Amino acid sequence: MPNGYENPLNPANQGTPYEAAKKPKDETQFYNQVGSGVKALTAVPNDMLRANESLYYRSDDRPTSEIFRDGFAPRDEQGIVYRLMKQDIHPHTAVCVTGSLDAAALFPVKVDRSKSADIDPSQKEAPEETRIYVVAPKALFDTHDVQARFAARIMPDQGAEQQTMGQGNLYGQERAAQSIAPEDVLCAITVKRTWRGADYTEGGSYTITGVEGNPGADPRHLETLKAMMSGLQENGKLPTSADIPKSAHDLVDAYAKSRDYTTHVGGQKPGAEVLEAIQEAQTTARESAAERMETAREQWRVWKDAISNPDQGIAADTPVTVRRIDDKNAFLGEIEKFEMRMTNTDEVGSQPRKKLYDTGDNSENAQGYVAYKGDAVVGWMTLTAEDRTVRIEKICSDSNPLHDRGVGQALIVQAVEESRATGKGGEISVDSADALKYGRVDGRLFNHMGFHMDGDNGKLHPYGRSSDYPQW
Repeated sequence: MPNGYENPLNPANQGTPYEAAKKPKDETQFYNQVGSGVKALTAVPNDMLRANESLYYRSDDRPTSEIFRDGFAPRDEQGIVYRLMKQDIHPHTAVCVTGSLDAAALFPVKVDRSKSADIDPSQKEAPEETRIYVVAPKALFDTHDVQARFAARIMPDQGAEQQTMGQGNLYGQERAAQSIAPEDVLCAITVKRTWRGADYTEGGSYTITGVEGNPGADPRHLETLKAMMSGLQENGKLPTSADIPKSAHDLVDAYAKSRDYTTHVGGQKPGAEVLEAIQEAQTTARESAAERMETAREQWRVWKDAISNPDQGIAADTPVTVRRIDDKNAFLGEIEKFEMRMTNTDEVGSQPRKKLYDTGDNSENAQGYVAYKGDAVVGWMTLTAEDRTVRIEKICSDSNPLHDRGVGQALIVQAVEESRATGKGGEISVDSADALKYGRVDGRLFNHMGFHMDGDNGKLHPYGRSSDYPQW
């Protein structure tokens, strides 16, 4: 689909990051594959997890009662996935933590929505106050170490942009857990944040306003927690990508010097009990995903069978209705229905949509109109308002004469009404007859409706033409 449009019913648009990822069998194979751009996602093998006894931080503005009760789990527990183009962990696949309280205080991050197109539209605005949880995950993947290898530019097939991104992410000191059990959440630190600029990249400051312990925390960690809390400063700095710790610079320098990108991360592997619990959760999630996908495939088949029926009870005299659709994705969805009915396929890139969107010859502010006979989509049109006229950018209608009858005419009339409603006197224009070429019977719309060439433009002003064009 063009410009990011995805049919939510299509199983191809319901896959998880883990399902889309390369799946190396072990740590060495991971290092050999993660830099390749053929697939930008790479699953983390479980042999890259390391046992952990240290304390880390994770920000979350949900109630402490919920976190102390449930701990942390990712949206998708099939396995941790590394993102090549972002140089981080896909947020749906793991619980990301940091060794820096300052870095944790950045989250949820503040974004400038007027400038950043690369954000999740569902992402909440960054609250002024949030909580940072002190956690001791039983097993961790060292994201920070992989980023350092990319920053040293030693990974096979990597590009300069991954070096820059890896370097820029080092200040986060990130690790990733498959999940964090409730007993491994030790306490919550409430912080109030002050941002320096329009988004998180400019940093800022924070103040600790409260601490709440988890009554169910594993007592093994309490002495370590007590030592950490004794050194806690009331005020801290929200870091920027320039605030890379010396230890990270040293790690990058060591990799740059050795050029050995396959060096295994040090530390003990998790115990059998911890690893078995992780594998069981992953297996359950993968089985659930497979069942969900099978259900999605059947729903998609039923939907396609209904939409792809060319006739759908349409007759020549079935009334035509035209509806304006302002939501771009909804408009593209109706175009998709039209194409699937016409071609009995869900292949992307078919001509009408491609000509309209992929080639960039359609104005960003174009209005979309869809023609229906009953519930079936039988045509569509885009309009752009200009100083003295309304311009038709494209009309597409059905190739079947019985289906097409009245469709092009109804769309043209809608364009005239839009011209009148916007004070342009009913005048409309097109680039040439080519803009109307998809209309087959209403067919030869350019001449049939009374268009005439005015220089390089086709013009239509319907008034006073009733003797020559009875449809007006």
